Amino acid sequence: IGATTAKIAGHGGVDLKILSECNLPLTGVAVVDLIITDLGVLEVGDNGLTLRELAPGITVETLKANTGCPIDTTGFESGASR
Repeated sequence: IGATTAKIAGHGGVDLKILSECNLPLTGVAVVDLIITDLGVLEVGDNGLTLRELAPGITVETLKANTGCPIDTTGFESGASR
């Protein structure tokens, strides 16, 4: 199952949506395997999140700064966008 979302809430502040633990009531546990955001595409696996694609003009640092959990970015150069 895939999920699509804006990466951060749009009310002017930083309100991260992708976190290590859910802080809202759960409707399903471990059912999402792909997250598509306005910053990139993340695969959800047994070892956490893996970056699969960056949105145009987005750097690895920007993605990491706007995510509340670790991301495996192996294969993506630091500072570069893809």
